[in-house]
Amino acid sequence: MAVVCELHVSGGSQAEGAELQAQVERRLAAAGGPPDGLMFVCVHPHGHGFRILLVFRTAEAAQDEIEGGLRADAAAVGIDLGAAAISPVWHMALPGAR
Repeated sequence: MAVVCELHVSGGSQAEGAELQAQVERRLAAAGGPPDGLMFVCVHPHGHGFRILLVFRTAEAAQDEIEGGLRADAAAVGIDLGAAAISPVWHMALPGAR
């Protein structure tokens, strides 16, 4: 079953979010593509910081990415991701872009 993962970066700025994105993109380019099972990513302002939402096909794939590559990327740019909240996805629609 697909899962949604939420990570809150307290006090994180848009510039720090962009720095994390650049680090992740470098890692994924070197790896030849996105992590297995990744379906969706969204980063947006939230409170006094930002939130990262990730949807994966399985909880195991989510754990592998969050506790492996993503935490390493965040540490490399000096960001603390905090604890991940993982919940099942009951329904998700990906309408075509026009």
